[in-house]
Amino acid sequence: MKTIKNTRYFFIVFVLLIFGKINAQDCKNSRLIFDQDFNQYNGQNKLYTRSLVNNDFPRVGGRTSGGNIRGLSNEFPQRNRVINGELRAEYTKNDASGKTGGFVFDSSFDGVEEATLEYRVKFANDFVWATGGKLPGLGGASTSNGAQPAGCTQNQGTIHNAFSTRLMWRSNTAHTQPPYLIVYDYLPTRETRCGGNTRLGNLQLQRNKWYTVRQYLKLNTPGQRNGILEMYIDGKKLVNLDNVVFRLSGKRNVRINSIVMHTYRGGNRKDDWWQSPQDDYVYFDDFKVWTNCLGNTGGDNNKPPTVSLTNPSQNNQIFTLGETITLRANASDPDGEVARVNFKVNGGYYGQDHTAPYTNTWTPTTEGIYTIGARAFEKDQKGFSTEISRTVIVKKEVSNQAPNVSFISPPDNITVQEGYNLVIRANASDPDGSVSNVKLYINNNSIRQENVVPYEWGHAGSPNPKEVNGYSAGIYTVKAIATDNKGKRSEATFTLTVQSTTIGGGDNCSFGTPINRGLSTMNRITYSNVHVLGTDGPKLDNFRKFTINWTSQNNRLYQFAINTNNGSPKWYVDFKNMMTFQLKNSKPEITVSNSGFKGLDGSYWVARDEANFVLVSKTKDFSIYFSNAITAPNCNRSSDIEHIEEKMVVYPNPVKGDIIYIKGLSTATEVLQIVDLQGRIINELNSQNDIETTMDVSKLQSGPYLLVSKGKNVKQSFLFIK
Repeated sequence: MKTIKNTRYFFIVFVLLIFGKINAQDCKNSRLIFDQDFNQYNGQNKLYTRSLVNNDFPRVGGRTSGGNIRGLSNEFPQRNRVINGELRAEYTKNDASGKTGGFVFDSSFDGVEEATLEYRVKFANDFVWATGGKLPGLGGASTSNGAQPAGCTQNQGTIHNAFSTRLMWRSNTAHTQPPYLIVYDYLPTRETRCGGNTRLGNLQLQRNKWYTVRQYLKLNTPGQRNGILEMYIDGKKLVNLDNVVFRLSGKRNVRINSIVMHTYRGGNRKDDWWQSPQDDYVYFDDFKVWTNCLGNTGGDNNKPPTVSLTNPSQNNQIFTLGETITLRANASDPDGEVARVNFKVNGGYYGQDHTAPYTNTWTPTTEGIYTIGARAFEKDQKGFSTEISRTVIVKKEVSNQAPNVSFISPPDNITVQEGYNLVIRANASDPDGSVSNVKLYINNNSIRQENVVPYEWGHAGSPNPKEVNGYSAGIYTVKAIATDNKGKRSEATFTLTVQSTTIGGGDNCSFGTPINRGLSTMNRITYSNVHVLGTDGPKLDNFRKFTINWTSQNNRLYQFAINTNNGSPKWYVDFKNMMTFQLKNSKPEITVSNSGFKGLDGSYWVARDEANFVLVSKTKDFSIYFSNAITAPNCNRSSDIEHIEEKMVVYPNPVKGDIIYIKGLSTATEVLQIVDLQGRIINELNSQNDIETTMDVSKLQSGPYLLVSKGKNVKQSFLFIK
């Protein structure tokens, strides 16, 4: 008889369990407890305050945080907002916890034995995962305002009379794992100090993607392991537990009666692995709670509706800016009726239609890439479809686009000496047609039109190889105008500065001062040698280097400084605050006072001698010559350059290896210099009076350079490109 009684007891319990599960799965009598989609904030952007949350959520309190509600007032650094129909949580940088990120509150409802919570969540497109953070879940206690456990040390006295099943996103403290989700439950049978760790399958979280989170709880018979916890992400079941203890023996009054609305980082806020170096954002939408329905909303007996977008009909469909676009969707429900279809633009609610065919109109006001979404809802709020979306591209109405033109040789403004040899090359293309021709002008004087690639002037095959060479000292504007096949034009320019090779003669080495033009830009040029020419000049025996940084365009002198090798009067002396200057216009000059260098104070004319910089005293018979050459200039040589029959040539040009070959040198050549376009001497080689030689250019960076050959009454220059 004892055996028969035990068998009967087992059978009765088994039937009751099965019957209980059948009732839980029967959604015909499902009831929507709570529904908040934040659509009342469409087109708005405002702080989410305590006043707003009281309107949007029932019975707001701080049941999991000792009565404290966080993140919904100006007492906290985070600024949570509702933006165009979505709730945005902010986590402040370099900190963690609900005191500096997200929000902490609870929304209570009448207690039930089983419930389904659903909401949508999206992490921003630059979100820093760090080690993890909290997300909302269900909770319960014996009363509708009873405390619920949350936090490793908080509300621990409530653990036997309440529970919470919040979620967390997690990674390891080294941040090497992909982020994932867990149920971070506080249950009365818990063995750890902090929450549990039930992972949601192998889901790996992504940024800038909406996830639909669904949590189903069915309370256990008090003291028995038959409670149910199910988790779904985007309709896929990832957790299925049927042995959960939500309440202990004698605790039948414990009910599901709260949405635990928590989101923040951490973790211990003092542990920096929970923190992010930037402010981060997470978006929430479409909170709902049902009872009398299984976790898969609508239950096994209710199938969700389906929806499809018919316009836009495909991804990356192109529309014209200002065009009114009809958003169109088809929707149906296999076992019920469709109540409405909601349309979204870039994740934010845009509009809805309650009757088929489901349409709405949208007129984009700015060009760009947009995401159009649609979701169907069942009548009586029993369920809704998975949201579908497509991207569209909105462009301005395109007329004929202008061609593109630029100079590739030289690529920028260039300074050369008289007698230069220059080849000018341009690049031209048209985005929606073809280039008809490119015309070159120097100071608005037409040089020649090129009709086919390559567009170049001054090369050996030109009708006039000297067409861009032979200009005397001065400043010239070189302009290329490209015309496309529909007559639209574009232009590019660069400045060609031709410096005189004439050096002022006489014992005082005046270098032609005062010169009749302003000083061109000298971008932080440094000279390692100084030569005091003439008599009664300053003593600069302790000179180490001189640096000038001058911008002609905005008439600014940033640096005019000498470094010494003995600290007298100082190791570094910048004269820009000890001098007056006029360098932009003709007759450039400076006046130095209180410099600390004996014999240096006074007024000077300013000039450039090739790549060198010269100060010519106005009142005394000396000049100060800053150079990177060890040898001082010969100020008494004739100002006239002898006629040279030879023509210097550098090849290959552009350079293809580490060596350049030089032909056509004068036998009077004494030195060869490679000079960059800032006037700096990069390399120098003494000549052996040969008419042909080579130079190593392996250490040169890519770009244009001048090869200068100099000797007594002899000078040539040639532009080449590395």
